[in-house]
Amino acid sequence: MLGVSSYLVDGVLLSSTLSTWVELDSLGQRAGGVITIQSSSGSVFDSIVFGEKEARKWMSGSNGFSRTKPFLSAPLENIAHNELVHIAITYSRNGKITGYRNGKMYGKPYTTSLYKYQKNKSVLTFGVRHLPANPQRMLQGSISLASVYDRALTQSEINAIFHPDSYVSLEEVEKSLSTEDMNLYTKLTAQRDSLEKRLQELEATIVADKPKLQDLALALFNMKEFIYLK
Repeated sequence: MLGVSSYLVDGVLLSSTLSTWVELDSLGQRAGGVITIQSSSGSVFDSIVFGEKEARKWMSGSNGFSRTKPFLSAPLENIAHNELVHIAITYSRNGKITGYRNGKMYGKPYTTSLYKYQKNKSVLTFGVRHLPANPQRMLQGSISLASVYDRALTQSEINAIFHPDSYVSLEEVEKSLSTEDMNLYTKLTAQRDSLEKRLQELEATIVADKPKLQDLALALFNMKEFIYLK
């Protein structure tokens, strides 16, 4: 059984994403929370919960099930007791709640009203459905990694978390360029930086001739497109 850890939320959260890598001690356990965002008292919460309303299924837990509906057609969990699985739940500003398991959508999303968590009045907890902690709310298992994002991640972003090797960094791209392409890239990057600096200088003053500023902004935009899309 996990111990309870909690951290203060330093900002206002409405749309968000809860993400975690977790392995369970058993698939028969019920109602334990993996990662939870909640009010300081725990009276209002949203959590990644296992097996509460339906055995062997993940769900978005909430106080009194006020924001909880089943992820329809979601499969029963069958491997989380033997290996780590990645579970994520996104909360969009329009009230859409979407579950993901191992990079793929988990069942079907649904829409409800969301709660806005206030700065310095909310906490993140790990290993418990909500505070105050008691054995019926505790998760039996281990959390390898957990994250909270201040927006609803897209499916491709969720998949990138599950498949981190699929991400290609800018440094890797630069290393793959030929000498000729790298020289051109360096030249264009310098031109872009110069234009950005000039634009910032103009924005810091009152510019009477707006068409010229618009032309500069358009040139900067086109330069970025040329650098990254050529």
